[in-house]
Amino acid sequence: MNTIRACVWSLVLAGASVGQESPAAAPATVAAPARILVGFTDGRTAVVSLVERTGDSFRLRSKLFDGHVEFVASLDDFTPGSRYRLLLADRQPSTHAEHLALAKRVASWRLIEPTAHHLREAIVSASGEDAASQQAAVRTWAIDWIESIVRESLAAGDIAEADRRLEMMCSRLADGCAEERVEQLAGDIDAARTARESARAKQRQQRLAEQARAEIERRMQPIMRRIETGDARMREAMRNSRRTVQTTKLAEQAVEQWRAAWDAARQLQSRFPDDAALATEIAVLGEDLRARSVRASLHAANALTIQSDFRSALEWVDRVAMIDPDNADAREMRRTIQFASAAAGGWGWGWGPARQ
Repeated sequence: MNTIRACVWSLVLAGASVGQESPAAAPATVAAPARILVGFTDGRTAVVSLVERTGDSFRLRSKLFDGHVEFVASLDDFTPGSRYRLLLADRQPSTHAEHLALAKRVASWRLIEPTAHHLREAIVSASGEDAASQQAAVRTWAIDWIESIVRESLAAGDIAEADRRLEMMCSRLADGCAEERVEQLAGDIDAARTARESARAKQRQQRLAEQARAEIERRMQPIMRRIETGDARMREAMRNSRRTVQTTKLAEQAVEQWRAAWDAARQLQSRFPDDAALATEIAVLGEDLRARSVRASLHAANALTIQSDFRSALEWVDRVAMIDPDNADAREMRRTIQFASAAAGGWGWGWGPARQ
């Protein structure tokens, strides 16, 4: 009880107003404000409804027993996701300019999926004589934004995130993205991955017994060459994202190289079953190869979906399900393909109308 009183008192000192709720306080025909779960930067959470907004200042209402408490908070007081929900509670964007402005704002908070959503809506809602130039400007901004995420991810050592966002660039913005730019980013990702694998190899060398080290390293070399070949095929597939047959064939070749590398790695482990360090290294390598194969399969599925080859696209999604049954991107891709198939070419997997 003392804790509750202290919480109420702190709200009052902060400028909040506490009042009793009455069943007759508002007409029955007026809908109650939407309730929003928000998180504060200090770790607290609350369920609130928006009373009014003035700039980045929000007056919010929260239930307290049979009454309520109102308080004012700045947008900066909340976590990024809560800021986004509060902005939507105040106003749902509907025009090209509104979607683009909101996309740029939430991008500064590192909210990737909401940013992508509103960029897509900005393209769809472009209108008038300059609609094409509006769409081109959005795509240009989006490519710069995704590239910045890729480079930030690489700087943080998050190669998987860099891979994911480069694929976003290739699949959703293929029309506006220069092949040279994609190749440069893919090369930087591969260089970071090679550096990481070299560091792991160095650690492995330090851990392995001297007698087994030479044999294991000798047998690892062809495995790594297969992985590098697969990476090269995948880079080429990304460069040819707009050429469906070629990009699909290259993705298939990449997956074959990685699968062969994995088979060889398992055989190597079976020769040294008591080497715990090697077992750990191959387990990590297996996760990396699985992630690569999933990325290649989704890339092929996306390319086929854009060209309305839905049956083949679903076959590639099924491959992902065999590799990673719980993959969220595969589930989303399957829904996209089914929707596109039902719409008979009305929409594609990307930002804006599908190409005919």
